[in-house]
Amino acid sequence: MLTLKRLEELLANYPTVRIALVGDFFLDKYLDCDRRLSEVSLETGLEAFQVVCVRCYPGAAGTVAANLKALEVGTVYAVGWMGDDGEGYELWRGLERMGVDTTFLFVRSDLLTPTYTKPMMRELDGTILELNRLDIRNRRPLPDDLQTQILQAVEKLLPEVHAVIVADQVPERNWGVITDRVRTTLCQWAAQHSLPSSLVPSFTPTLAPASASLCPFSSSPIALKRRGQCWERHPKGCHWRKRWSLGGSCCPARGNPSS
Repeated sequence: MLTLKRLEELLANYPTVRIALVGDFFLDKYLDCDRRLSEVSLETGLEAFQVVCVRCYPGAAGTVAANLKALEVGTVYAVGWMGDDGEGYELWRGLERMGVDTTFLFVRSDLLTPTYTKPMMRELDGTILELNRLDIRNRRPLPDDLQTQILQAVEKLLPEVHAVIVADQVPERNWGVITDRVRTTLCQWAAQHSLPSSLVPSFTPTLAPASASLCPFSSSPIALKRRGQCWERHPKGCHWRKRWSLGGSCCPARGNPSS
């Protein structure tokens, strides 16, 4: 049973914890529009929405990073990539503002920064509605050389971190950071660091697409977050079972993360 004293001990250790966060970093871009200011486009005759504010936040793996920093985790390394574009700059700036280490967030001129653009309309009566989302994504497999860079970064960080979080956002196979090659290599490294082999399915894409899993490279058990619920491997290793529900982006495995 988790006592208040034990919880306080765990929380007190968070500032000393170092975590590598590997996965798909998106930008969440909100366009706040005001219906009262709408104009008619001279080119099309359609209503031209007027943007009065632009708000940008790191999303997907960036949301996990935000939650970790909100918990006052000492060091969070972002391992992934961003495009050499304005959205990439906003993503980088948002992560830097949170105190995330972006040393291993590689810049690519051949890829677009994945972005969810969300127009928010303030209507005449003051209500706010979210309009159709505009998605920017790369519709092709992740380049091999970028996969190599990501794996080299994780390998370099393994001796330095207490845990590796894998955040898989892209549903198409091999289009996101967590490709077959990256997943297989991570599983091999997990086994080499004394993780029970029965816990390897936490990386399986068909089990939990667009999920985040916390994989400590120690003897602590793995917990898997799937659609707002926390799952763990059954003690007999035969199946996964739900442990608890939660609203955060990841659920820490049991045990002292600094041990």
